[in-house]
Amino acid sequence: MLLSPPRLQRARFGFEQIQVPSNNVAQAGTCLYGQGGVAVVTRSDVGLTQYYSPLASRSRYADGSIEDGPPTGFEGTFPFTLFLPQHAPILGRTGDDWIIDRVDAASDTQVRATLHHLDADDYAATIDVALPWGIITTFDAPHQYARLIDLEIDQLSEADDQELHRAAALEPIDRATPVPGW
Repeated sequence: MLLSPPRLQRARFGFEQIQVPSNNVAQAGTCLYGQGGVAVVTRSDVGLTQYYSPLASRSRYADGSIEDGPPTGFEGTFPFTLFLPQHAPILGRTGDDWIIDRVDAASDTQVRATLHHLDADDYAATIDVALPWGIITTFDAPHQYARLIDLEIDQLSEADDQELHRAAALEPIDRATPVPGW
């Protein structure tokens, strides 16, 4: 369920994130999905474009700097990684913060999963997953809450395809070589 790619190609999104102590933020942008686990997320709120492949990820910042990382992404990418469930830090992998304990069907279009924190078993959270799209729409933990507040689905353009090809060309960071055109 959560490891399968989302079932849409291009989506504009908005997330609301509430943290305690009060550090409330909104994130907005566009997410592109390609075949084979390739994705590109552009966050319009901070001028960040993030490329994901099954082997690696790369961030391109507004100032032109580039940072390479593992396929699970980078610190500080929450909550928009909820839009990429296979890259969100919730599956109990090395570097993840959470692991899924239980999945309950809430309806034909949504499931709810209960998670626990890998560093504290008594620290629990829930997520809601929209089955038609394969994306996480809410994350609810004692000191953090995020929810999808805007979703607009569209078809891929030729420029979108070019961005997805950039992501598909990523190599693992331990043997990464410069990709022409970056």
